[in-house]
Amino acid sequence: MILAISFVVEAGTFLIALKELKSTNGKRKWRETLEYGDPTTIAVLLEDAVAVLGVGIAFVSILLSKITGNFYWDSIGSIVIGLLMGAMAIILININRGFLMRKSIPEEIEERVIEILENDPAIEKVLDFKSTILDVGKYHIKCEVEFNGSALMHKMYRKNALKHEFEEMDNDYDEFLRFCVDYADRVPRMIGNKIDEVEKKIKDEISEIRHIDIEVN
Repeated sequence: MILAISFVVEAGTFLIALKELKSTNGKRKWRETLEYGDPTTIAVLLEDAVAVLGVGIAFVSILLSKITGNFYWDSIGSIVIGLLMGAMAIILININRGFLMRKSIPEEIEERVIEILENDPAIEKVLDFKSTILDVGKYHIKCEVEFNGSALMHKMYRKNALKHEFEEMDNDYDEFLRFCVDYADRVPRMIGNKIDEVEKKIKDEISEIRHIDIEVN
């Protein structure tokens, strides 16, 4: 009776934890779910899985002891259950150690972020990319990019704006100096606006990314 009640309770919580993991990690494979899923839910899942299996082992070992009259079956069952609990503890240690040591984000997300960055005409290429998992579903990325000066130039002076400014100088050196000062002021603001635009695009597509640091080479 005790084993039957334990089996029902543990199986119920196991199914709830399994359903929660599937709902939050539906697109991931089982191995990826164990690696990047909520460690609390995974702990409940593994504990209840061992508990359900342990109840079955306990039932079989007690039944064999009763049938054969050899109580070493009961001892063997206890040892097996202990080994299962030890294995579960090792798995949980490895999972949580990854979060404590700031593991990197999933590879497919990293590839998508780099793709978004390099698809922008203003970004020539991504030179360096680093990422960490801050918490469950919260990512931080830091990357170094090389900007495409030509793309920025075309955007800054589209619609013949540069030609108009050149005509206004009329070989006036002082006007040329003022233009150079104004140009030097526009470039960093243009780069800053482009970085903000790209960061927003990444965050809108990948909601788990909460913090982005993009540095210009």
